[in-house]
Amino acid sequence: GRSLLVTAEDTLDNPVFRVDIATGRPTRLTQAGNAGNVVPLRDGTILYTLNNLQSPDDLWRMRRPGEADGSYAAGGWGAGWWRSR
Repeated sequence: GRSLLVTAEDTLDNPVFRVDIATGRPTRLTQAGNAGNVVPLRDGTILYTLNNLQSPDDLWRMRRPGEADGSYAAGGWGAGWWRSR
């Protein structure tokens, strides 16, 4: 791929970042909280857990750019609760 998915501390949070390999530029992809267990899926989405001081881990699925119903968007990506179909 052309980018890496990483987590890193950012002002009391540990968000998921997408780092462009060519430029080294990071783009924050997740909201406030501590993300972990990041897994890129074959369909181009990203699966990860997110928690904070008030809530345990929840499972999230990051939608691809342009996919409908994103509750949070950064760099064209949206995140939403995981729902099995």
